Amino acid sequence: MTRLKKIILSIVISFILIIISSFCVTSMINIFAGNNSAQPEKNIPYEYILKAHDGKIAVYSAKNNSLEKVYNIYVNTLPKQDIDMLNKGIKVKNSEELKSYIQDFDS
Repeated sequence: MTRLKKIILSIVISFILIIISSFCVTSMINIFAGNNSAQPEKNIPYEYILKAHDGKIAVYSAKNNSLEKVYNIYVNTLPKQDIDMLNKGIKVKNSEELKSYIQDFDS
C-alpha cells in the first residue's frame, strides 16, 4: 500500500472514530441529564406535597398536584423556617409522615 493510501485510510478511520465518540458522549450526557426517552418514567417517591393555600396548610396529591385537603392551621402562626418550607412545598412520602407533619404544625 502506498504512503498516500495509508494517510487517506488513517484520516477516514479517524473521522469515523470521532463521529462514534461524539455520538457516545451525546448519549451519555442525555442519560445523565434525564433526557433519555428510552428510560421508563420513574414513580414519584412521595405521595403528597404540603403547601400554603389561602393562608392555611394544604395537602396536594403528588401525582396530579390536585388539592386534597386544607387544614385549619394558619401558616402565619408558624416559625419562619416552616413558612419557607411550605412556600417551596414539602414532599411527604406517605400518610404516616403526613400525620406527623400535621401534628407538628398543629402543636
